[in-house]
Amino acid sequence: MNFGIEQAGTVVAIVVSGLAAVSTFRKGGSEARKIDMDSATALVDAGVRVATARTEELDQIKTDLAGVLRRERERNRLAVQHERWDLSIVDQVRKLGGDVTAPPPLFIDETTG
Repeated sequence: MNFGIEQAGTVVAIVVSGLAAVSTFRKGGSEARKIDMDSATALVDAGVRVATARTEELDQIKTDLAGVLRRERERNRLAVQHERWDLSIVDQVRKLGGDVTAPPPLFIDETTG
């Protein structure tokens, strides 16, 4: 589930409504309710700023990850080509009478943990 500005806005609206309800039931004059609402507004504004900043950070992380995955796919594509070439060269050297070991692996063995 993605938590974006829309969800943050909903949370803020719920918080403001709850704080407004609490301030209505508090004893005291309209000045006390105004102070409560001013405090609630400040808290909500701070919450929105934090949610906005986290959403922007998450968007940047997603962008960065997409770039990393794109580069990894390209690196793997090139490694497959290189592996084929390595094996071809090893085969040619052996056919010419040379003694050469198999090339080292280009990929991490994911099955060994």
